Amino acid sequence: MTKRNNSILLNLVLCIIPFLNLNAKLKYEKLWDKNNDYYCFFKDTLEDNHLWINQKHTLNEIISATNHILNDTFTQKSQILKSEIYNEMGNRLTEYECNYPFFLNGYWYFKTYPKNKKHPLYTRKKINSKKEEIVLDCNSILDTNATNNVVNMFISPNNELLIYHTDTTIRGIYFLKIRNIKTQAELNESIFPTNGTVAWAQDNKTFFYGTSDYKTGRANYIWKHKIGESFLGAEIIFEEKDTSFQTKVYSGKSQNFIYILSRSETSTEFRYILSSKANEPFKVIQLRKKNMIYYVQEHNNNFFILTNKNYQNFELMWAPIGAGEVDQWKPYLKYHLDTLIKSFQVFQNYIVLEKKIQGLSAINIISLKDSVSSYIKFSEPTYSISIDSNYDYQGEHFTYMYTSLKTPNRLISHNMKSHLNRMINERKIAGKFNQDEYETERIWMKASDGALIPISLVYKKSLKKSTGNPTLLCGFGNYGETISPNFSSNRLSLLDRGWIYAIAHTRGGNDLGEFWHDEGRLLKKKNVFNDFISCGQGLIAAGYSNPKHLYAMSSGYGGILAGAVINMRPELWRGVIVRSPVVDVIHTMLNPKTLTSKIIYEEWGNPKDEIAYRNILSYSPYHNVKESKYPNILINYSQGLNNIQLQETFKWAVKIKESQSQINSKSQIYLITSNSNDKNIRPYLGEDLHNDAIEFSFLQNSFEHDD
Repeated sequence: MTKRNNSILLNLVLCIIPFLNLNAKLKYEKLWDKNNDYYCFFKDTLEDNHLWINQKHTLNEIISATNHILNDTFTQKSQILKSEIYNEMGNRLTEYECNYPFFLNGYWYFKTYPKNKKHPLYTRKKINSKKEEIVLDCNSILDTNATNNVVNMFISPNNELLIYHTDTTIRGIYFLKIRNIKTQAELNESIFPTNGTVAWAQDNKTFFYGTSDYKTGRANYIWKHKIGESFLGAEIIFEEKDTSFQTKVYSGKSQNFIYILSRSETSTEFRYILSSKANEPFKVIQLRKKNMIYYVQEHNNNFFILTNKNYQNFELMWAPIGAGEVDQWKPYLKYHLDTLIKSFQVFQNYIVLEKKIQGLSAINIISLKDSVSSYIKFSEPTYSISIDSNYDYQGEHFTYMYTSLKTPNRLISHNMKSHLNRMINERKIAGKFNQDEYETERIWMKASDGALIPISLVYKKSLKKSTGNPTLLCGFGNYGETISPNFSSNRLSLLDRGWIYAIAHTRGGNDLGEFWHDEGRLLKKKNVFNDFISCGQGLIAAGYSNPKHLYAMSSGYGGILAGAVINMRPELWRGVIVRSPVVDVIHTMLNPKTLTSKIIYEEWGNPKDEIAYRNILSYSPYHNVKESKYPNILINYSQGLNNIQLQETFKWAVKIKESQSQINSKSQIYLITSNSNDKNIRPYLGEDLHNDAIEFSFLQNSFEHDD
């Protein structure tokens, strides 16, 4: 048995990286290891005149070292506009919100936000009972810091104990705590760090939980603990040694199975045990295979399996429990070429599938009794849906969330037997909001290679499109993800000022299937940038915008998108917003401190390979800054992210500012830092007043002051 205390010591050891010779030209083949056991033999010597920023390790140090360069500040008028927009957005928020209850093991569970309280209150009622009891009052255990939050609550099978996690780091590293629901007493058992995954065994004493590598954040261990025993004696059940994989533990919907999932970007592997036999070893369903993903849910004596084994867009299969490996799996549904199956949920009598058909979300319900298939109909041209957790395995209802660019979030209950929908709750918007005053569209633009790219749009109906309006075009296009066409009450402050908001569903996401992702990753990554540029040009050609009124925005790894299109077509954009960007791509990917580098390699390529290295270098935003007139740029860095991202954000900003100074450009380069600690906003609303007010005032000010 491997003991937890030994692993904790290993987990907290920090690697010390020697400082570089900052006066010399940087040779990446000698970038990281003083013992020279890593080389990159590509005969490149890349000049980097800003490595001195890498010597600064705190936000204050970096600001102090760069403020003589990054000295652009908002005008007083912009500050007034920011306050005006901030107040507008705050006035739309309601004082009280209630989440629709969910049913679990004989109880209805409720999540409410009491008036004048920052955090939610969780309560429950036994079925057919009016008596309500407190499960957890988050306001009694958390302070008013918006980054403090309770996540991932797990009720024991006998309904007596609660495991919950508190997050104070915004890095996905949690404290695990245990509470007696009846007495509200905390058990004298707490553990840090954990990663938020838990599964209870049927004995109500044993549970499994996950931890992550403290340095990289990669989820790599699954542990077993029994209440009453020391956490230092917890047993490691599984270690994920492959650094391109992460792992998690969770309970199946029927509560009869416990699963361990190991997942990379291109492969999965499942292990399972019966929750009534917690001391037995986990069994592997199918060993991991390169480029094969599968997901499992139990149903009676069978597993239903969603996999890309035969088809890139996934198919639903089944196999008897314990049947063995993939050659014994059998198809359950006919495969359709234009349909991506994103996820599935298995109930006692039904299967619910979330699909993408021609880029639009769909929900398909199949009866397990007679195989009758039905779809829920949606009328708007662009929208977003997500199926809720739905813990009631025996139930005939499931809930899903519906929203669009003009429709606030709606929680809807669907009866799988009668096929009737019932709206449970709709987010309320204070003030004079009327969604009928807004128009949504889904249009297509042709990319430079002929591919058709979908765009989601929203604007006020009173807008005159032919005049070329200020337009904010957003994109992401990485890891098979995209920006969903969700509602935002904050965004109304732009729309009501005559703006068009657009989302480019570029390749690199999975809007049109997994091939759409593959067409925007690795050596095809530049398709993402060309698609985004084509969408911007298309919006101008179609009269939605004009060359003086087009703006762009992206964040995180999507920041590579914004940085790349600034370098490729600086004249196309009037202004660009980038949130917490990754922009010094070569530096980041060759840095051993970078979170889960191997996972990143599967999306962008491994720079140790020369072909991949040169492809990445050709679009890396930092390495391709040039002395051309750039648009106004607002870079918004969120505090709490890793130092590597902090350093490269400032390096990029300094390099752009210096390039503009060289040609006497009047373009404004703003870099602001935010800690997302807005004490006047509740995190559950998903609205960020502080950052949105800054960014929207930047956009409006740029629009009102065209050169």
